Order: sequence, then structure tokens, then C-alpha cells
Amino acid sequence: MEPILAAKLFVESNFHQSPFALAAGSVIRGEGTITSDLDIVIVDDCIDRAYRESFHAYGWPIEVFVHNEQTVREYFDHDIQRRRPSLVNMVAEGILIKDLGALGKGLKELAHELLAAGPAPFTPEESETRRYIITDLLDDLIGAQNYDEQLFISYKLVEQTCNFLLVNRQEWMGRGKWVPRLLKRSDEASYQILIKALKQLYVHQEKQPLIDWIVVELEKYGGRCFAGYSRGKP
Repeated sequence: MEPILAAKLFVESNFHQSPFALAAGSVIRGEGTITSDLDIVIVDDCIDRAYRESFHAYGWPIEVFVHNEQTVREYFDHDIQRRRPSLVNMVAEGILIKDLGALGKGLKELAHELLAAGPAPFTPEESETRRYIITDLLDDLIGAQNYDEQLFISYKLVEQTCNFLLVNRQEWMGRGKWVPRLLKRSDEASYQILIKALKQLYVHQEKQPLIDWIVVELEKYGGRCFAGYSRGKP
């Protein structure tokens, strides 16, 4: 069944009283895979608090994000503060399938405005802390002799570094599959170097290209951070 039709039938069957429903996710963007689910956002002021729930219906795995008008705006604020706009993206990119009170137009406009504004830059303290974390992980990778450990360190190190770079380039942070997508969109040349470096590590057990990429990119925004770093000192 087509995703929009499935979403409409699901909402009518499970949330018929709700005035607002929106279908979102990779299948709505035309980027779905065989494991993609269908995301549905519900806004209903009869709901006391936000929650999420998972279903299988109409041939689809369905994730439902249920809000009232206050909580959806609170989650928007939370997305902006953490610099990773999950719900904001859903609302901005999603397709309205029900909007009885014309709430959808305002929410979609707000979501687009928030995305266009970009994330707040790191404060000096935030930047220093992130550089410290990256430096610590980088040193772990440099010192690691066990290949299995190198694999686990590299995953966290790459995600931390990419998100640090993204915010410094006025781009939103991501998680999982969104990290490479966002980095590629932000700086394809750097992205291609990173991908080659990761292949060197995963295929040939050669970690130096990844270390070199981290060092070069980190240097653009202050470089390593260790000596002098302090938090919580009275």
C-alpha cells in the first residue's frame, strides 16, 4: 500500500478525533528502503503529555509521535537547544494528511524558519569541551593496538568530530545515518577523504588516514585540547 494512503487509513482508524496529522520520514521523502518505517506526527490538545508508540498496520511499520500544541513547541525548543532538529525536520518535510484547525500551516512555517536559521554556535566552553572529548578519543585511537578496540573507538570519534565540524559550519548535528548525509552536504571534499580513511581502517586495518583526517579538521577550529582544560574546579 502507498505510504500516504496507509497513513490516512491509520490515522482515521486510530486517531480519528485528532485535528492534526502529518506523515513524515524517508518514505515520504522518496528515500525509503526495505526496512523504512512510516513516521506520523499527531497533534491533539486532548492529549495530556507527549508520547510515542510503534505499530504494524496496512503493511507498514509505523512510528507515531503524539503531542498537544504545547508539547510540540516544547520539543521544537529541545531540538534547537541540542542542535539536532528531529521533530522540526519531520514537521518541515512531512505531508499534512489532516489539518482541521489550520494548525499545520503555522507549525510548518515555524519549522522551516527554525531550520533556516541554523544552530546556535558553540559557546567557548562548549567548543573547548568538545575539542577535549575529540582529543581524548583521538589519543585512544592512536594508542590502541587492538584492532577490535580501534573499530569501537573510531565510531564514536567520527560521530563526535563530524558533529563538531557541522555546528562550526552553521549546520545542524545528526545521528546515525544522518551524520554522513549532513557532512556530505556541508563539505563533500572532506566527506570523501573521511570515507576513504574509514575504508582504510575497516578493510585494511590501517588507522593512520583516519587519524590524519581528524587532526586536519580539528585544527581548523582550535586543534587539540588537553593541557589547561578544567571543569568543576572551585
